Amino acid sequence: MEESEVLIATALWLHSKRWKVREVRPPPRRKADVEDRLGELGVEVLGGRGPDIVAKRGRIEWRIECKGMPDKSNTLWSDFNRGLGQALSHYDKNDGTVRLGFALPDTVEYRKYCERRIPMALREATNLGLLFWDPVARKMDPVSTRA
Repeated sequence: MEESEVLIATALWLHSKRWKVREVRPPPRRKADVEDRLGELGVEVLGGRGPDIVAKRGRIEWRIECKGMPDKSNTLWSDFNRGLGQALSHYDKNDGTVRLGFALPDTVEYRKYCERRIPMALREATNLGLLFWDPVARKMDPVSTRA
């Protein structure tokens, strides 16, 4: 499962929960696909640095990093660690208005990594929610979030 699939699913899930998805940053080779799938939502598809998804509702802003299953040149572990670091790098306020997210494919491996590497104390301190996308059930499982 590619990162762009997780990004699209997460943006659509946020939209279904009445969040205004303001911008997304897909992998460059998938930008056109993401524009096609999310264009009707009025989402700005950008490149460059920043969260993969930014969404707002009222005063609260989601900043979400998405990861897919790695290709053969990467390992699941290194993709997970890089994604977690990127997600946490978007933390710049401790006033309750920023909610971080880490969206991943719903696999046993990713769930184990999250359980072992992201303690509840860290999730609470940084307001980090975990989002697991199951493409078969077409369902998002938000863990420790308040969407």
